[in-house]
Amino acid sequence: MKKGIFFAMGVVVIGAVGFIYYVPPPTPTMNVVEKDAEMKDVARCGGLGIDDRVGLNLASEKDKHGGTLSSQRASEIRVEAITKGLSTGDQQTYQTYVQCILELDKRRSSEVESTERVGQPFLKVQLKRPSSEPNHAEFSVENDGEELSELAVRPIAFLYVGELHLIDLRKPEPQYQPPLHNVYIPVVDAFEPFEEFPGQYKGKLFKTLTIDEKAFNDRVEAFANSDGKNLNTYMLYFAVVDYKDKFGTRHRKVFDITAEQHELDESTGQRLVATYESSVERRVYVDGYRMKASDLSKIWPSAAKPMSASTPWGTKA
Repeated sequence: MKKGIFFAMGVVVIGAVGFIYYVPPPTPTMNVVEKDAEMKDVARCGGLGIDDRVGLNLASEKDKHGGTLSSQRASEIRVEAITKGLSTGDQQTYQTYVQCILELDKRRSSEVESTERVGQPFLKVQLKRPSSEPNHAEFSVENDGEELSELAVRPIAFLYVGELHLIDLRKPEPQYQPPLHNVYIPVVDAFEPFEEFPGQYKGKLFKTLTIDEKAFNDRVEAFANSDGKNLNTYMLYFAVVDYKDKFGTRHRKVFDITAEQHELDESTGQRLVATYESSVERRVYVDGYRMKASDLSKIWPSAAKPMSASTPWGTKA
């Protein structure tokens, strides 16, 4: 609304059934489109039973004073409105309404920013097993959405090792079963050197293969089946993806890609990365290329913990 423009009683018209209508005087400087936009803004504070014309007056006064409005002026506007027969609600409702009008600009800018930021990258972070690579899985990152830059991809792998209860169906089930233990061991160098697509912001941005899974699993099984052990083993794969969107905002997303793409929530992703880094720092890890069964034999006795229903980073085991 133009500064200084507000509704006032101009012409009194007596309707056929005796109602009195207040018609604002002509205001040549009032732009119809502008007025409609301001009415829509004020209507956002509706639902309190206060006439929108009161809101327009408050908004106009707020604009005159750089987005602020004194409590005294707000009270004067309420008295003027009551005098004109406009609904203003009780004192508490009116104060709530005034606060809403004062925050319109803030909410509007927040909504615009939110709408603009819908234009984000759409990432496909996947682990596939192509027939052309029978002993390897292919890990890739693609972007089918808006542009991104400064991409950094960090694949992470854990080897799960957990005890199993063996049940002899020929014998009665024992009254007591000792607690089972398990451990999640980081696997460094679980992937081959990656093939990157520098300078591209859309399409396939990153691709690499896992190490030879069969050769690695053979070494794991050699440990799992030694000395009468009853152990279950499998690999878990994750990806940490950092990038900057077209608005310059940095993002970090952590995905579980073991079976299909599943984005972890922020706190879970942070715990997963912290678990991995802490274990590596304590030298509780295996090397994907160089691991021997004896390496696992050294880790298992000290690292294995009583089995729980969740992983160390808080997801369901």
